[in-house]
Amino acid sequence: GRTWPMALATTFGPVEVDLHAAIVDAPWCHPSVDALLRDAIADGAPLPMTRAADTLVHTAIHLIENGLRQPLKHWVDLDRLARVVDPHLAAERARIHGARTALWMGLHVARRWLATPCVPTMDALGRPRHAALLEAMLTGDLATPHRRPLERGPARHLARVLAADGVRARVRYIGWALAR
Repeated sequence: GRTWPMALATTFGPVEVDLHAAIVDAPWCHPSVDALLRDAIADGAPLPMTRAADTLVHTAIHLIENGLRQPLKHWVDLDRLARVVDPHLAAERARIHGARTALWMGLHVARRWLATPCVPTMDALGRPRHAALLEAMLTGDLATPHRRPLERGPARHLARVLAADGVRARVRYIGWALAR
């Protein structure tokens, strides 16, 4: 039940499609597949398309999950979507998916690297509890496109712990990381 229940009819028979399985299993947040499917755009397309606000949030989840090490396309997507999605809608969708802090982190970096006009969205998300620590991790020479300190090891785990919204999510992630 944690995948997109999709089957495409093809000339050689039905093909089952499992989209977003990896992002749904991110242990430090809780993306709501029900919310994604309920609000997806059908428009007769063979696959549902997520709304812009959900795509914005899930792009931020991908960025944090991979220690900010993503192709430039993901950063451009974040920049492009942050310009068109209503800030309050983005904040609401981030809350639903347990990724308010992750979106704030992604926008913080996009603002530095791409001059993304995201202050209204960051204000709607609210300042994270550990904002000063997050800013130190994501600012200056530590986080640049060619120098990614959050992509492996303890820094990556710390970024995920800090990106988790709430104590329960942090404890759940720490338990998952220790079990691995």
